[in-house]
Amino acid sequence: MEFKQQEDLMNLWKYDKYLHSIDPKNYEILSLDIFDTILFRACNHPTDIFLEVGNWAINRGLLRQGLTPTEFQQLRILAEEKARNYSKKQYGHDEVTLLDIYNQISENIKDKNELMELELEVEEEYCYLNPSVISLIFEFVKHGKSIVLVSDMYLSTQQITNLLVKNNFPIDYIDRILISNEHNGGKSSGILFETLLKHYSNIESSRILHIGDNKRADVLGGERFGITTLHYNVIPSSFNSVFEWEKVRYGDAIVSEILSLRKLAGSLSAKYKENDEFWFKLGAEVLGPFFTLFADWVINISRMENKKGIYPFMREGRLLKELLIRSANYYGLNIDIKELYVSRQATYLPSLEELDKEAIEDLFDRRNIKIKDILGMFGLLECSEVFSDYFNLDVDQTSNVLLPSGKSLRVELMNYLLSEEVKKKINITLKEKRKLLIQYLEQEIKDLENIITVDLGFQGTIQKSIEKALHLSGKEFSITHLLALGAEKNKFNLLEGLDIRGFVGNAGENAELIKTIMRSPEGLEQLIMKKDGSTLDYKHDLNSNRVVPVLGKNQFANWEIRAKEICQQGMFVFQSLWFYFKERKRKLSEKIFYNKNDICKLVHRLIDFPTYEESIKIGNMSHDDNFGTTSINKICSSDNEKLIDDIGISGFLTRSLYSYQNGKVYWPQAVITRKDRSYLFEMYVRFNNPFSYLAIMSQMVSKVIDEGNKRVIVYGAGEAGQALVRVSELFGLDIQCIVDRNPLLWGQKINGVEIVSLDEAIKKGLHLYLVASFAFAYQIKKDIEDRYKIEAKQPKIYLPL
Repeated sequence: MEFKQQEDLMNLWKYDKYLHSIDPKNYEILSLDIFDTILFRACNHPTDIFLEVGNWAINRGLLRQGLTPTEFQQLRILAEEKARNYSKKQYGHDEVTLLDIYNQISENIKDKNELMELELEVEEEYCYLNPSVISLIFEFVKHGKSIVLVSDMYLSTQQITNLLVKNNFPIDYIDRILISNEHNGGKSSGILFETLLKHYSNIESSRILHIGDNKRADVLGGERFGITTLHYNVIPSSFNSVFEWEKVRYGDAIVSEILSLRKLAGSLSAKYKENDEFWFKLGAEVLGPFFTLFADWVINISRMENKKGIYPFMREGRLLKELLIRSANYYGLNIDIKELYVSRQATYLPSLEELDKEAIEDLFDRRNIKIKDILGMFGLLECSEVFSDYFNLDVDQTSNVLLPSGKSLRVELMNYLLSEEVKKKINITLKEKRKLLIQYLEQEIKDLENIITVDLGFQGTIQKSIEKALHLSGKEFSITHLLALGAEKNKFNLLEGLDIRGFVGNAGENAELIKTIMRSPEGLEQLIMKKDGSTLDYKHDLNSNRVVPVLGKNQFANWEIRAKEICQQGMFVFQSLWFYFKERKRKLSEKIFYNKNDICKLVHRLIDFPTYEESIKIGNMSHDDNFGTTSINKICSSDNEKLIDDIGISGFLTRSLYSYQNGKVYWPQAVITRKDRSYLFEMYVRFNNPFSYLAIMSQMVSKVIDEGNKRVIVYGAGEAGQALVRVSELFGLDIQCIVDRNPLLWGQKINGVEIVSLDEAIKKGLHLYLVASFAFAYQIKKDIEDRYKIEAKQPKIYLPL
């Protein structure tokens, strides 16, 4: 799905899972919230804008000497709090203007008027239009409906109008703008909705559709007046979302400039059912951002260095080709982009001048390769009857097998391969394979000078083999090898003269992140592959008189192939949104590429800290090692989980995290999460922020579960209570209800759990309470105990202290 043209943008809402079911014919007025609905910000938090104002102000000399950007950000936050408190005392409401806020800042900060104007300029730079909601506006206007904007905000109507216009919003479509600070009340209080109804008194309230991101203000606020409401929940993220997992793992969501864009991409899933939606969102929110930026990086290098062609390696080559072609088209670059059917197996043997002990030992170290696989590579299956009884034995097990000669099977196999007669035959085979590889490359590329190859990563094995084969054949070539993820060992390839570069790191840059991905790349590799089998060899096709790749069989189940296709559709959707964003926010889009560490974390988080759903669904996929072997294995096997049962999670981590061979575990973090969905969460939340609500509540919940409890009541509906509900859901603890003293909250829900009075909670017959408060924990405990004095039961109460 691409939407570069205006007519394509006008249909985007039909893909949005929150908007697609709307029928404009049912309404006369479309009322819309502004921020996080019509306007998205290219940052993690609204207060990040103030930090950027501080940066800009310092660069322009607009701040008092000595103030830092962070200090200004805190001043700006406190000034708004102070202004709202003053307004509440003076006028009975907390509505303020931008001028009211800046009037609370000390005069010695420098020119406050210039700072206010600068804040509006920064807002303009960091805001962009949500194309999905804009397309809905187009649809309503087409049907002759009125459009109204309703916002709780400190900016004025004129300031909002300017912000919208500068972001190319069609302001003529808007019939009216209602801003809370100009009416002394917002949506939650009902004042803005009352004002809206007064302006359109001839229209039934149910014929007004209001859309916004804040459930309390936009949904509950509008429903009180009979207005039809829709919760546009794109920007707020659920606790189990990848965005919340990024916060737990790294302290905050990553690549902040495109956070809202990733969320929007994931919401464009209306045509998918629940199971399919997982794969779509995985592509749109995680893999799409990473590989879209990678494709842009490759295309930018080809433009800057005037490359003649770009050749991504199979099996991910077909997907990368599509992403690269889309990126090249965006830039207007006319360049040959074609996938190359190459693999470690198909290029390794042609790169050998002759077989020696080092080459054989290298083969013996490969994963899951069997004796029959090695002998088959050299055409020796029929000539080696002595080993036929061991054909299906993994080569890494041959040292453990003692033959009648007194030597190990490994030594006998190596001696056989290095015997003069066999070695002579093998060396002839190597030359034949090299000739076919070179013919294939020249046939597909035409000119080997000044070209690019593209690969996922890691150590440049295929790239080095290709260059060795070309060198042994006396061919002239000039190739730049681009990897998404370059390993530290590529420093040796650079030393030998290979032009090999890594997108998010290479030769030691971001090594710790890349090592984790290298340790367990199987899930990532499978998700970006098409259904082609691995390239095993090359042969002459007599019909076409061409050299064609010999491909292995596709051994994957139909559900896996479908899952990959849906995931990759999600990736294309994100890429299309990226082009939309880049067209409008070029400076911000370019800024992203300066933070390779954050970009790398997009895929690092998936490997190192998968959600439970990711560990189950991706872990159930299969992987083939595709080097001389036809074996296929489940990414997370039952044997892996049994190993945890035998040695415990801590022992499993120690044994498997840094090496595949210790237990033959592909993806240790996913296996752990499948067995205990809270283990890694607790580890990272306590490591990154030990004093956060999540960390403290997770400790309390762990204690509750360890003592054999499964059902509880939470007391407290504030931030701590919300954190407790989230953690309980993760740990599998069943919350019957949430108690709060505020009667205005009774009947509302947090994550589907109802808020009730203490009297209502007691009626449920469960008398186990988790207190979600710090300052009032002991008072709440006393309140519960006092109330229970008239009950026959004794409550059990846990405190987060």
